[in-house]
Amino acid sequence: MGWFKLFIAVIVLYLGQSYYLLSSDHVEQFLAHNNALAMNDPVAACDNYSDDVTVMINHNTLQGT
Repeated sequence: MGWFKLFIAVIVLYLGQSYYLLSSDHVEQFLAHNNALAMNDPVAACDNYSDDVTVMINHNTLQGT
């Protein structure tokens, strides 16, 4: 029965977090901050939505790399 209470607690916390993060006040604050950043520094605003990723692929065989 303890696992069921834990399961219910996790569901309640998950739904509470979703309700908070997707509330209109939170979303409006995020959009206002993003718009101000886009007007002042468009590069920084784009950096909020992208990550620089470097990929290296090496294939080692008996003949070498």
